Amino acid sequence: LLPHEREMLGLIPAVDAAIYALMDGRPVAPKVKIFIDLHTKRGDRDERTEGFYHRRENTIYLRRGILSNRKRFLIAYVHERGHQITRAADPDDAFREYFEEIAWIFIDGQVNDPNALSQRIAALKLEMDDYLHQLHAAAAREARITDELAAADSLAFGMVDRLTAREDEIDA
Repeated sequence: LLPHEREMLGLIPAVDAAIYALMDGRPVAPKVKIFIDLHTKRGDRDERTEGFYHRRENTIYLRRGILSNRKRFLIAYVHERGHQITRAADPDDAFREYFEEIAWIFIDGQVNDPNALSQRIAALKLEMDDYLHQLHAAAAREARITDELAAADSLAFGMVDRLTAREDEIDA
């Protein structure tokens, strides 16, 4: 997998934590495998399926192509986790209720505090700004150290040149 694809898969623990926050228990996390092509039982190429859950293997299979699109990846993964958690197929009430529960928690939070989401986004922005400030400070420190090392190198080479010239004078 390419680095950006591995990075996308790296979101899974955070997604799972969000799902677990909505539940009473914690189901065993499924394995996740990636597929490139999928074919129907008749042998036709299936280009629409972005993921599926294999119950016996407790494995979620995701199409590699969605790993380049955060929204498609998150929707597919959460959808397949819904199958794993509910043990239900798409049209089943239990599967529909899983998504209704997620929506209810989000909407109820917004109804109780209309600024809840915007406040969380603002808090995340502050965290991100602080992190970026730390990164810039670290980069500035690294640049200063690099400049100091370059100056020390230059000084050392200058000293070696003077010593070599001095040796040449003594030898002459």
